[in-house]
Amino acid sequence: MTEILSWIVYPFAWFFSLLYGAFKNYGLAIIAFTLVTKLIMIPLSVSQQKSMLKQAKYSPKIKKLQETYKDDKAKLNEEMQNLYKEEGYNPLTGCLPLLLQMPIIFILFDVIRRPLKYLMSQPENIIKQFYEICGVTNRNEITLYNAVMGKINSGNTEIINYFTEHFPQFTKYFSDNTQVINFNFLWLDLTQNPTVAFNRYLWIPIFAALTGVALSMVTQRYSAMQQSGQNPKMMMFMGPMISLVFTFTFPSGIGLYWIIGNIFSIIQQYILGEMYNPKKVVQQLEDDASAKKDAERDKKKNKKNRYNYNDKSDMIKYKNDVIEGEFTESDDDSLSDN
Repeated sequence: MTEILSWIVYPFAWFFSLLYGAFKNYGLAIIAFTLVTKLIMIPLSVSQQKSMLKQAKYSPKIKKLQETYKDDKAKLNEEMQNLYKEEGYNPLTGCLPLLLQMPIIFILFDVIRRPLKYLMSQPENIIKQFYEICGVTNRNEITLYNAVMGKINSGNTEIINYFTEHFPQFTKYFSDNTQVINFNFLWLDLTQNPTVAFNRYLWIPIFAALTGVALSMVTQRYSAMQQSGQNPKMMMFMGPMISLVFTFTFPSGIGLYWIIGNIFSIIQQYILGEMYNPKKVVQQLEDDASAKKDAERDKKKNKKNRYNYNDKSDMIKYKNDVIEGEFTESDDDSLSDN
């Protein structure tokens, strides 16, 4: 199972190592990685917004169901599912970008925590030997990497000769410091986890939460849920809470990915929201319904004006039209008031 997961991670790790090689900056590599993955998922985001637009088109039906079955939640859910099936709408479509983002986060987490394996392409048997040679017992590859680099840069001739003999692939690190991975970005070591203590790492969760709130606000502005009368408050706070949990749980590099991803999504959601705005669709539906109602009323009014109430034959025709359902006598009363 571990080997299967490794093969899934390798293409992403290879791409990330290319970005790091291009920028020679760990933070910029993460930012570029985030932007590329977000750009790849734009078609899914467009599909998501179009799905919300489709939901907005039948929001009057949703409102009617909510009013009809407001005291019977089970029946409401059943009728909602029937409506979704009838309209060909899948509520899970909106969750697809988020569902795809989760594996990418865990893949990036694995790349960050295992630099020897993924960024330096060292096989598992070599990594195991490094643990024994360096005396690292906590099975933390970041710690192991620092220990290995410490030995290489120690200047100890015996250690250098040992590495040269047994690990010739590391010879380049003796003379070229640019090959050594620098995990720092600005004033942060991106391999370290943020803590609740007041220090320089705390801004990662704070910015993640703030950008999460901003993203939720922009999303709700163009959300079909809001237009169909559903309560969006839970979604308003769910995003920032998820941001906090993830950024406190994982290394700061994941937090940087999350922040850049939120900023990108805010801009993207604004653009897509303006292009496919559910609010405009709902307003158009309401305008069309009002226009249709006015047109029917004008039609009935025009029919009424055709009759000469002093003419017996016209009165007979009027009574026949009422019987045939052209309009009712109550309509006649309401029309005569206008």
